[in-house]
Amino acid sequence: ELGEKILKLDFVAPRPYPEFSDQLISETISRLRTWMDELRYHRKSERMVRKESGLTKKQLPKIYHELLSLKNKLEHKRNEFVEANLRLVVKIANRYRNHSVNIADLIQEGNLGLIRAVEKFDWKKGFKFSSYATWWIHQAIIRALAEKSKLIKIPVYLTEKVRRLGKASRVLAQELEKEPNLQELSRKLGMDSEEILNLMRISKEPVSLEGHVGDMEEVSIGDMLEDPNAVRADEFTARQDLLEHLEDSLKLLTPREEQVLRLRYGLGGEEIRTLEEIGDMFGVSRERVRQIEQKGLRKLRHPTRSKALRNFFKN
Repeated sequence: ELGEKILKLDFVAPRPYPEFSDQLISETISRLRTWMDELRYHRKSERMVRKESGLTKKQLPKIYHELLSLKNKLEHKRNEFVEANLRLVVKIANRYRNHSVNIADLIQEGNLGLIRAVEKFDWKKGFKFSSYATWWIHQAIIRALAEKSKLIKIPVYLTEKVRRLGKASRVLAQELEKEPNLQELSRKLGMDSEEILNLMRISKEPVSLEGHVGDMEEVSIGDMLEDPNAVRADEFTARQDLLEHLEDSLKLLTPREEQVLRLRYGLGGEEIRTLEEIGDMFGVSRERVRQIEQKGLRKLRHPTRSKALRNFFKN
């Protein structure tokens, strides 16, 4: 009745099903309301509004309130229809109970699918509502599982396949009294082995590094993993010993020789510099810096001074 009334209005263009969709109803009522306001506040003349809407000043509020009343009745009937089919949602949601999303959330998502089915159902096509609603409820729950049950999102169509794989694995495990192998799963599901292996990879749940180890709440899984880039304790100690030996050796040089070597080789946290850069810093030529560098290195290579460093590397 509501759809027929709306489609009879001159300003409503014919549309494909659903003719009485919520969007069309809301748009029609909103346009009627706008024309009424434009007349009330004298933003448009009665003649212009009649030309746009095909309705007189008296007809506008009458049809507006008529459609609003029918819309409220439609919403009330829809709610009754939804409530009458809630048990269907619970029945379908229970089929997905073993997944990581709790049953209450699954029922909630199924209810949204049921509401969508009520909104889109066309009795003229001859389908049973229960069959139509079942499809929408399944789709809503599967989509929720795809979005909520995994840290890594996967397409909805794969979520359904993963669910079937899990169910087949449980059934076969009970029948065979062992974990089914790839060939047994392939025969059960009618899928090739490669597809099943891919689904198995997809179905693996990632583990959070923030998760706790057993009952030790103060220790996370991340704390137990070795950092491949971290310096080992023995390497750190050896490095510190080397730096101390190097510092002791540098103290045997003149202040300028020590500074030149620190700058040339980035020792003690200094930035590595070129001969030209060091020459500019000390106000001497590049060649003079090279001579100071070579002199300092010769001193460090002297047997009496390099003995400590040689012993360190031997150990």
